[in-house]
Amino acid sequence: NKRTFAVLFVLLIIGSYVLKSNVSVYYDFIKALPQDMTSVISLSKMKKDFGMSSTYFALFSDRVESYDAVKMSDEISAVDGITSVLSLNSVAGPSIPDEMIPDAVSDICRKGGYELMMISSEFSSSTDESNAQTEKITSIMKKYDSNALLTGEAALSKDLVDVTQRDFRITGIISVAAVFAVIALLFKSFVIPAVVL
Repeated sequence: NKRTFAVLFVLLIIGSYVLKSNVSVYYDFIKALPQDMTSVISLSKMKKDFGMSSTYFALFSDRVESYDAVKMSDEISAVDGITSVLSLNSVAGPSIPDEMIPDAVSDICRKGGYELMMISSEFSSSTDESNAQTEKITSIMKKYDSNALLTGEAALSKDLVDVTQRDFRITGIISVAAVFAVIALLFKSFVIPAVVL
């Protein structure tokens, strides 16, 4: 009876591994939504008409000098797949003193010690290109402000992938340890689970 259980267990483990290996995981939620939703239609139109598949929002310290903010904007613009970068400094530049910028404009772009930058990309989120682009933009921003933040669909999707991959590994380790413990208790032996696993 124990031998039958052991054989059945091994077959189930092999079957589980084969099934897990053949399941593809995707993180692009737009593909899972109905194509006639207003937001999906809008995103498709932005991609088709304006070459904007995803948009990032970058926040960096408003203490970053204007000329550095322009350099950062230029470096980000040069990243593969970036279609546009819009910020107060990319429009006004360092030649216009902050005192000459109307408060209504400045209040949109600067708040709470941060300055906002909008970055448009031709890459769809949850792709290898988008993930590489997110890493590149983040590394550029960190050169100018170590506390800079990058958000938007592509950046959040990359974070989701990173977190879930780490969680899957931890869950796998815990599962194997639990199975080891169950087999050891059932067979009253630590040798059998080591051989089976």
